[in-house]
Amino acid sequence: MPHIDKSFQNDTIFVMKRTTYKSIAEELGVNVKTVYRVMNHDASVKDATRRKVIEALNRHGYFFHDAGCREKIIFDVGGSSYLEYQAMALLQRLPTEEMDISVSNHHQDLKGFLKMADSARTVVFFSAPTLEILSLVREANPDILRINVFGYSGGDIVVGPDNVAGGKLAAEYLYRAGHRKLAVYSSGSVPGQFLRCRSFLMEAELNMQGVSVEKFICEKPTDLLLKFFERKKLPEAVFSTCSWYAYQLYSAAIMRGLKIPEDLSILGYDGPVQINGVEEDNLDYICDSPEHVLAWAEYYIRKRPLVNGRDTVSTLTGVHLEKRGSVQSFN
Repeated sequence: MPHIDKSFQNDTIFVMKRTTYKSIAEELGVNVKTVYRVMNHDASVKDATRRKVIEALNRHGYFFHDAGCREKIIFDVGGSSYLEYQAMALLQRLPTEEMDISVSNHHQDLKGFLKMADSARTVVFFSAPTLEILSLVREANPDILRINVFGYSGGDIVVGPDNVAGGKLAAEYLYRAGHRKLAVYSSGSVPGQFLRCRSFLMEAELNMQGVSVEKFICEKPTDLLLKFFERKKLPEAVFSTCSWYAYQLYSAAIMRGLKIPEDLSILGYDGPVQINGVEEDNLDYICDSPEHVLAWAEYYIRKRPLVNGRDTVSTLTGVHLEKRGSVQSFN
């Protein structure tokens, strides 16, 4: 079993105060008792007033709807098999009898997606939406709640792993092990990976004396494999921001007769990869917890927190280190 260092496993949550029922009543120009009657499903409240109060309650984060009315929720899924897998895992956890859930893919049918968003209460992104897409959804439906899962930025609620903490932990681990000549191997186009890379570089530059870091960064890091191993002198250790890239580095090193970690220390991210159904678990990894991300996403879907003022609420789940012996210690 790998050794798990949970010293950095902290979930960071930024929350805001909830608007009061009295404030909502004043905003709508009704008595606060009317708000309470709507919440108690009092049939004496006029339909127009009921709809107005329910819209305000939802807009201010109270996640309220008529009894027997199923919330219309869109799961926008696409962009990677990883996001698709996580979206399906969350869908299986939600009570379909209480929610009217539709699945879309704005990458393939933007017009159809925006038409669905026009009448939905919530859209859950497992598709790494751009700020432009998020703005288009807001224009289509000003009251919709936009939950961005694994998307890293933008939306009313963002839920994902703390990639900045992960990059920092990677740099600290290699430094504590005595490594001073480092390399980082990363995609420059995948937001999460680039955040890890940038955090790693910043930590090394600002807080680690005597450390040098070579950068192997491009859209497809696999294109840099030959460049990495053609060098006359390899770095002491390399941090790969993705488990698949780390495995490719490991395989290429073994094919060249190198010993891990004696000739090269390798630190990956995201945990072991599956090769032909077998888990390759011989590398050290910085790991996050997708289960925690999905649990928080489910919470926000069910509870619909306050998003007054359209400030983004961010929940960042913790990271930890798993050691399997691919990083040599000089201490």
